[in-house]
Amino acid sequence: TDPGAPAMTWGMHCLGFLQAGLDEEAASNFNRSFANVKQPFLVWTEYPTGGAVNFITGAGGFLQTVIFGYFGVRMDGEALEMRPRLMEG
Repeated sequence: TDPGAPAMTWGMHCLGFLQAGLDEEAASNFNRSFANVKQPFLVWTEYPTGGAVNFITGAGGFLQTVIFGYFGVRMDGEALEMRPRLMEG
């Protein structure tokens, strides 16, 4: 993947690695998503170098990684399941 890829890229990769049981690769991709967070208000930009400001898609990818990846939330028609995992560090 292009190292300058949009912010949501790393969250989706993290989810895939968690699903496959590859925790180190998941943590690496999760940590990469923070390259797009900019001071002083900690908003996501589209790319680490800039692009669209307040890039909600990137922030949404981050939230999906936490909720569906590390918290392990799964939903089906009859149940809500949680299989939490510890994050690195």
